[in-house]
Amino acid sequence: MDFFVRVIVFCLCIVTAVGADNDYVTIKAKAREKTEDIFTRYEIDNTPKNRNLFKKINGNITIPRNDVLLAGKIYALPVRSVNYAGEPLVELLSLSNEGDAALIEQYNDRMKTKGMRRDDFRVSGKLWVPMWLTGTSKQKAKNKRSYHRLFGKGYSVVEKIDNLLEGQVFYIDPGHGGPDPGAIGKRGKHELHEDEYAYDVSLRLARNLLSHGATVYVIVQEMKDGIRDTRFLNNSDRERYYGGQPISRGHRERLEQRAAIINKLYDKHATATQHSVIIHVDSRTTTERIDIFFYHAPGSERGKATAETLLQTLRDKYNQAQPGRGYNGSVEARDLFMLNHSKPIGTYIELGNIKNPNDQVRLIEPRNRQVIADWLCDGYLALIQKSKK
Repeated sequence: MDFFVRVIVFCLCIVTAVGADNDYVTIKAKAREKTEDIFTRYEIDNTPKNRNLFKKINGNITIPRNDVLLAGKIYALPVRSVNYAGEPLVELLSLSNEGDAALIEQYNDRMKTKGMRRDDFRVSGKLWVPMWLTGTSKQKAKNKRSYHRLFGKGYSVVEKIDNLLEGQVFYIDPGHGGPDPGAIGKRGKHELHEDEYAYDVSLRLARNLLSHGATVYVIVQEMKDGIRDTRFLNNSDRERYYGGQPISRGHRERLEQRAAIINKLYDKHATATQHSVIIHVDSRTTTERIDIFFYHAPGSERGKATAETLLQTLRDKYNQAQPGRGYNGSVEARDLFMLNHSKPIGTYIELGNIKNPNDQVRLIEPRNRQVIADWLCDGYLALIQKSKK
């Protein structure tokens, strides 16, 4: 076997003056609303620590046993509103690394997408800072965990293993999404949509990279899915781009949107080593079995070197896991829009043939999807080791 918005409508949130520059985000409780309901909307982990913090910043209030808050009362959330004038968040918030800054930016963008806030912090000059993502530099250095709701239940907490990828920025771009499911295969009564399987592998890879200290952006996002440990992934068209932009129906427009998002983020991380990782699933005749293969931009020596390192890593892994199987992946230069119009070092990855029964096993088995992500991450770690020699 191969290894492998709807906008939520509720009472408008407001910010009340608790301090000149550091105000708490507040909300007016509705009838029969519970603390847990508010926490869910604002992506606040419903832990004893956060509940105690919520009580403390609201004057050490007592929450009733049924968890129902007083209707009409304004409550402060453990999220601060900080004046922002375009300065680096690492400096503004005394963060220990760019990864934490990226988490805070992504939180603000999701809150706008969901309707929790009406403005863009870059325009209004008010940045929402979740208190569980901040602290002194010394405290943050000790904190080896980060929280990412995008990965879903059971995967949202990421344990940092090491800092081998610190200073590396990755843009993980799952193919298709929204109105475009990509290639479609059939297995029994189930349809296999390319965008769903590329997305699941993308999330797993993103999580792995974060565990090694990388800064990671997932360009296509669907907050309800997360990493899924099921064989047949439900198909949907709810995906949006990073920052909440809807995915266009036009093919050219979709590619231009993706490249523009990546290039804007690239300019912000100009001093870092940056990679775009574009993940797709190929579609061929049902009889054609293929291994994972890679494309790079024509004339890109760094792109070629990256793809070749990933290829060699997969070949080595296969030789260890399945001696004698062989691995027939390849690296080629190809004139593709996302490789030619995105500024980072680009690698375009095809995971298999979605119509071939054997390749489908590589995709539908959750363990195989995780192994793909693990091996690709190992490839990027190998690339870093090569660069240090």
